[in-house]
Amino acid sequence: KNKRAPVVEQQHMGMPDPMMMPALPLIGGGAGGAAAMAAAPAPTENPADVMPLIAHLRKYAHLEAGWHRAQERAARGLPPPPGTSTQFETWERQLVMFELLLFAGMSQASHKDLAHAWGREKGFHTVLCSQICDRGGEIGRKKRKDVGKKYSEDQRKSFRKKMQGTWSAKKAKKAKTTD
Repeated sequence: KNKRAPVVEQQHMGMPDPMMMPALPLIGGGAGGAAAMAAAPAPTENPADVMPLIAHLRKYAHLEAGWHRAQERAARGLPPPPGTSTQFETWERQLVMFELLLFAGMSQASHKDLAHAWGREKGFHTVLCSQICDRGGEIGRKKRKDVGKKYSEDQRKSFRKKMQGTWSAKKAKKAKTTD
């Protein structure tokens, strides 16, 4: 017996049948394509059509890098970050991700403006998204695996000795490179 559901005609849910739509001329195809593209009027942007977040980022784009982050921290009664390269706190990462989600599908969105507002480099949004996706949606920073573990005195001594060797090697390497 065939246990599959019966084949149902494709329903377009109120959408016109694509096979019945007239063909549109291809821009860029043929000799007149470039001329048609050049003759097309530039799209004008009505300020009322721009998302308020995008308008806000553009309005204050002349401020120093990280201005939006400083404003968000001030609104929560927190001091400004010591520098633009300071790691985001969990709530800041959440807010950046929310703003990125608002940008999704918006033609006027400028990730460059968002990066400037948060004091980051131009492509930071892709790095942030990939980090969060790699961690299965966990927005916070990686947790240490040894938190709360009890170590014996021998294990502590072994760890200290190992770290002392690492620190010594780093210092020696640094001394070589500065000479």
